[in-house]
Amino acid sequence: MAQAARPRILFAPASGAGVGGGHVMRDLTLAMALQERGATCAFAVAESGRKLIERFSNADAAWPLFDRSDDPASLVEAAAAFQAGAVVLDDYGLDAGRVAALRERIPVLVVIDDLADRTYACDLLIDPGLGRDEADYAGRVPQTCRLALGPAYALVRPDVATLAQADAGSHAGEVRRVFVSFGLSDVDGIAARAVRVLRPLAPAVHFDVALASDAESLPTLTAMAEADPGLHIHPDAREVAALMRAADVAVGAGGSSTWERCALGLPTLAAIVADNQREMIRNLAGAGVLLAADTADAGFDKRFAAAFGELLRPEVRLHLSAASRALCDGQGAGRAADAILALI
Repeated sequence: MAQAARPRILFAPASGAGVGGGHVMRDLTLAMALQERGATCAFAVAESGRKLIERFSNADAAWPLFDRSDDPASLVEAAAAFQAGAVVLDDYGLDAGRVAALRERIPVLVVIDDLADRTYACDLLIDPGLGRDEADYAGRVPQTCRLALGPAYALVRPDVATLAQADAGSHAGEVRRVFVSFGLSDVDGIAARAVRVLRPLAPAVHFDVALASDAESLPTLTAMAEADPGLHIHPDAREVAALMRAADVAVGAGGSSTWERCALGLPTLAAIVADNQREMIRNLAGAGVLLAADTADAGFDKRFAAAFGELLRPEVRLHLSAASRALCDGQGAGRAADAILALI
């Protein structure tokens, strides 16, 4: 009997100028879960996305890479060249109208979203947002579209998921280590700004700061670390999961890494640094899962410092850790992968 062909899945994350690395990174997580289940995956990305994939992929991963422009026609060409049976779109700029040509040629279209603010031409839509339900997508997706909604589908990297399953700590002891990471974009030098505000509040605590090697904050933070033995900088860190596991609290952006901190039960102060983060982080803060401050608000530094002071209180950390862990178990990438393969 002939062996069944491996499913071929093309990812199309937003990756152009002015776009952070969150789309590429969460798609890499899902691609790894699909690969473990026998699929062959590729990426259609702009040059900046190609560099991220080359920088952060596992050494044994060899993803075929296709060039992608702002014209959706480039996705049609990439999907045809790869002979994709499914395409995963993770780009807020691609609504149903812009992918009409792709919809006609590809058997399965999957969308990863967290905004619910446009029309979607897809067979499966994945949105891990807290409180997200079918009503949010009523009239926005085809009637035949399957919806995979809520934190159960959060795309948490496998190294973090493994630690989350093994870690039963509450993070309610004395704070000895703070993990600081604002992802790969470092909007307006937010990493350096955060350390400047928070470091004086806990001068005896060890700070680990993970950021990209081309981040705006890196020169400033490197200079600060030379004069501060408790401040350690980790450019392009690959062992982020271990840094988070060693930390007692975390400070970071309100992007997709939020779910990794939740899975680890890591008490978090999240800074909203982009408009598309605002709804999710405010919902999580309202549910008692994390503390938050918005960089767009007047007096951000003062609010940020006050929230960090709250984070240092044991009873607050105990509550945040329990609420985080109850919300996200870190197994969402596997569930999302299974949902995609069920359609192919």
